[in-house]
Amino acid sequence: MTNSQKAQAAKNWLNRNFGLSRQLRSLYRRRMSQTFANISQYEEGFSETVGNRSEAKMLSFAELNQKIEDLERKLLRGDTETKEAIDHVENPLFWSLLRDRYVDRKGWRQIAKSYGYSEQHIFRIHGQALLEIYPFIPEEVKEHD
Repeated sequence: MTNSQKAQAAKNWLNRNFGLSRQLRSLYRRRMSQTFANISQYEEGFSETVGNRSEAKMLSFAELNQKIEDLERKLLRGDTETKEAIDHVENPLFWSLLRDRYVDRKGWRQIAKSYGYSEQHIFRIHGQALLEIYPFIPEEVKEHD
């Protein structure tokens, strides 16, 4: 496997939580909108709703909460695995960069600014950091890529 392939495999594995994080934020917004919709229904004074309609809303809300809890658990497991792999990286600059990007999910511009480097230079450092973390990603990921 070439260095480029190793870096890509490490990057793919590290990026897996970005999608989960986006899904979770979307579900949080959906839950918030459902909560506000239900609250606003009663703001003009109490009005009884038809049982089936209220029950359907409550079931939908409960299902949404269950999805959120499942995603939170999955994201927590993924973040824990990511932190454990990153903690094997000995170079403090690489360790810090990987934590900023894949644990704290900071954007490249923000990372570059905080380090006082150009984004292009951060990308070069990132490529080196990916090669350093590659030995610590799960074997099944290495075999798949």
